[in-house]
Amino acid sequence: MSLIIGLLTIVLVLTSFFLILLIL
Repeated sequence: MSLIIGLLTIVLVLTSFFLILLIL
């Protein structure tokens, strides 16, 4: 379970980072 949660958090952080870069 912890691995799945960690992967989900990493994916969310990466997606938000790319979205911020696209907006800027």
